[in-house]
Amino acid sequence: SQESKIKKLVAYNQQRTSPIIYLYQLDKRFCNDFLDYIHLELKLSPQYRNNCLTFLKAFCSFCVEKGLMNENPASGSRKLFQKRRKVIPPSVIRQISEYLMSNDKHFLLSCYLLYYCYIRPIEQTRLRLRYFNVKNCTLTIPSEDSKNRTTQTITIPKKVMIFMLDLGVFDYPPHYFLFSNNIMPGNVQVDRRLITIRWTRLKKELKLDKDYTFYSLKDTGITEMLDKKLSNISVRDQARHSSLAVTDVYTRHRDNADKAILDLDGTL
Repeated sequence: SQESKIKKLVAYNQQRTSPIIYLYQLDKRFCNDFLDYIHLELKLSPQYRNNCLTFLKAFCSFCVEKGLMNENPASGSRKLFQKRRKVIPPSVIRQISEYLMSNDKHFLLSCYLLYYCYIRPIEQTRLRLRYFNVKNCTLTIPSEDSKNRTTQTITIPKKVMIFMLDLGVFDYPPHYFLFSNNIMPGNVQVDRRLITIRWTRLKKELKLDKDYTFYSLKDTGITEMLDKKLSNISVRDQARHSSLAVTDVYTRHRDNADKAILDLDGTL
């Protein structure tokens, strides 16, 4: 019932180190933390967590209509859904790596960025070389090019950065896109389908399971990171999630390279 959700909201606020007092303090961070509290601390189902999100959106929308809030802080939060993509086994990951290392290193770099850094195809086609900091092994994606419209910095594992240096991608002008025509650096922004089409061709060449999508590399990379005992917080920051509804409680996003990710060297 709505009454039970209100009681949980009040209980969550009371157990906070600094409970909010005024309505304007009910911001996006508070909403996400409350949803994490429901799902992780109270260990309630994803469906119940989704119901709480619906309640939050309705409540905040009411407050906006009455002039009590300027905007709905829960509007950007998303429901939880079970992933249906297949995780790719290590033997197949090695097969992909070996084949691309011999036949298409630039597409292998694209795979690296999804596997280790969780950068989606549409974001990959927006990356400019100047976004990378070679010395610090980081990548700063500006808000206009990011999936969640906020400027964020993530870690580039040394393995990936050394691979990029060996490819000579930083020999190109810094304003060039990392992936342009032929998935090589260039001055033309290409359609994201150029990358996914290349993955489809790779699956045919290696006769891979049709259920292995390009995004399966992301799920596989996350699984491997967790298997290597990297903290859920490191994974959250690397994946640029807005909350830890499936990993951990909220902590402030880091600006520097994550040391645990810096030395990551996985199957791919």
